[in-house]
Amino acid sequence: MSYYHPNFDPRKKFCDVYLPEPKEEVYDIVDRLHDLVDQVIMPRRLELDGGYGHDQEVANKAIDTCVQAIADFGWQRAILPEEIGGVGGVMKSNVTYAMLFEELARGDAGLAVEIGVLHWFFAPLKFAGRLDLIETFGKPLLDGKHHRATTSITETTGGVNIDDITLHGRTLRTIAKLDGDEWVINGAKIWPSGAGLSDIGYMTVCTTDPNLGEDGLKLIVVPVDAKGLTFGKPINTLGMCCTDTNAEIFYDNVRVPVENGVTWGTDVRDADLLKMLQTVDRISTPALSNGVLQGCLEIALEFTKDRIIAGKPMREHSLYVHTLGGILAQWTAGRSAYMEACYMSDHPETYGMPWDNFMYSRSSAVDQSVLMGVRKCIPTIIDLMGSYGIAQEYHVEKYMRDLKMAEMYVGGRFRCQMDVMHDYYDYDWTVPRWEPSAVKS
Repeated sequence: MSYYHPNFDPRKKFCDVYLPEPKEEVYDIVDRLHDLVDQVIMPRRLELDGGYGHDQEVANKAIDTCVQAIADFGWQRAILPEEIGGVGGVMKSNVTYAMLFEELARGDAGLAVEIGVLHWFFAPLKFAGRLDLIETFGKPLLDGKHHRATTSITETTGGVNIDDITLHGRTLRTIAKLDGDEWVINGAKIWPSGAGLSDIGYMTVCTTDPNLGEDGLKLIVVPVDAKGLTFGKPINTLGMCCTDTNAEIFYDNVRVPVENGVTWGTDVRDADLLKMLQTVDRISTPALSNGVLQGCLEIALEFTKDRIIAGKPMREHSLYVHTLGGILAQWTAGRSAYMEACYMSDHPETYGMPWDNFMYSRSSAVDQSVLMGVRKCIPTIIDLMGSYGIAQEYHVEKYMRDLKMAEMYVGGRFRCQMDVMHDYYDYDWTVPRWEPSAVKS
């Protein structure tokens, strides 16, 4: 069940002030995805969660249908630069990407993550100007089939320490050493989306020496068939139970060519690219969250229209009018916030690069503002719906679980709130010197 209202249509809800030109083309693209979500994803929401038993086999059938529809839509190809067969134009805009991200998450947040991790994988290569690596690893995106990529950051020791820019990469324990014309990588990662399922590659954040701080940071692309690359079992999680896969990744003397280092042969800093990845995540995750909220709003508005209390629809009673109005206010304000941040990111000549403190701080603030607002709204919708709100058939409980997963990205809530302050004053931590005795070389 869902409730239709003209204000939910892309041309009404997305303000054209932020859109790249030609704006009508952007609206046409978003309209097409909106219809795809209605026709393909919405009818399969329960199956995407594996049905009543969270059965992965049940989910896989629905996932295969949905991701192929997204591939047919052309989003994967649009990730690539025009020189390699990509679409270019308005699809290069962070604003366009975020609008599409919201529309897709309205149907299923896990499917949005499937696309998001592809963007994340190729973003460092684009910023570094590595068309050679983009061509090598991006060619499969031209075949019209669905593909997966993974970016490996978090580690079993220290966790979100790696996302903390005040630690300058000194807590990284995945070590890359040069041996002739190859990188030799040893270490382990945990939680990356798509771990073990990627057929494109693994963007691996590592270091040549933790004691070098940012000077030791390296982003290295590891092929999926690299010898010594292995995976743990999928970790069962609260949300995105079937549409995302999280697992450990182990690097045991994994050898890759030296040119697989993202900044090889360039003057780009790996530390800047790591910071850029966080900024990109924090301007796109709010769009995902807003899509999740719209999915819940459509259900709540339909439910409160048909539910009768004291002889009239419950949404006509003042308590529910007030409550739904507050939720719609958050939904509207959240979109304005993330679209502004995406517009700023599209104009580095005015607002700075994504690794500059201003954009890093602004994206962190928007991420937390939107996420925390949506986080309050969805339990309120469940309260409005009573026991129906926690029933699988009504989907709201799945949206809530999926949202919690999005809150954990790139350091989670508390890390992100701390990062808001980087454009206002400096702070740093002291890290003990690393001793390599416990790490294989």
